[in-house]
Amino acid sequence: MSLRNLLGKHGISQAELAKGLGMGRSTISLKLSGSRRWRQEEINRVLDFLQRRLGRRLTYEKVFRNGKAA
Repeated sequence: MSLRNLLGKHGISQAELAKGLGMGRSTISLKLSGSRRWRQEEINRVLDFLQRRLGRRLTYEKVFRNGKAA
């Protein structure tokens, strides 16, 4: 499952993700579209945010491919 699909499935907006990560909405949009790459620190923060929000463990492999949001 891609990050974009996971957000949609659980009703998490790009704005919520941006706020949770301390990033701008435009930056999140660029990263989700693949125009900007995710840095390792950001990937870790995404996984932490989602795990807290969803209450379940998620792995890099399930959410990301090749360092970019799939």
